[in-house]
Amino acid sequence: GLPAGVSAVALNVTATAPTATSFLTVYPGGGSRPTASNLNFGAAQTIPNLVVVPVGAGNTVTFYNNAGTVDVIADLVGSYAPGTGAGFTGMAPTRVLDTRDGTGALSEKLGAAEALTLTVPGLPSGATAVALNVTATAPTATSFLTVYPDGGPRPTASNLNFGAAQTIPNMVLVPVGPDNTVTFYNNAGTVNVIADLVGYYN
Repeated sequence: GLPAGVSAVALNVTATAPTATSFLTVYPGGGSRPTASNLNFGAAQTIPNLVVVPVGAGNTVTFYNNAGTVDVIADLVGSYAPGTGAGFTGMAPTRVLDTRDGTGALSEKLGAAEALTLTVPGLPSGATAVALNVTATAPTATSFLTVYPDGGPRPTASNLNFGAAQTIPNMVLVPVGPDNTVTFYNNAGTVNVIADLVGYYN
């Protein structure tokens, strides 16, 4: 599903049901495996990370697992091609959502099967997408967050997976809906959600 000329992809990669402490490395298909890891996990842990990786021949990428066995999930969230699409502008992290103190929303946890819509402040005219560092903290149950453009259908993919009482972040790239809005959906239990704006596309 990639357009012609793509040089790299952004993937939300999730490791689930690992049998041992290990790591995943994601790299261009046909290339040499780098020494760096993209995702580290313990036995039985489910954890995601956003990975930006160049593509190899035929738009291929390779996933390497170091130890044990693990199920791997990858959700395509965007692609890069020279001289096309929206340019990225990075910025110092700015807190735009914190359900613990009422920043950007009510001061209350996000409930089970509940959605919260945030108007992302400070974006220039014409912004098409944002980069957010999203943190789940003090969850009461194993669950996941999905972040998507407000007004659109909720995708089946998750952006952030967590266990009860776990605090965990992940980088999220998400298009904005009307008036620079994005929606956060929590699947189970209750959880505090924090989001820091680190950049935007336009």
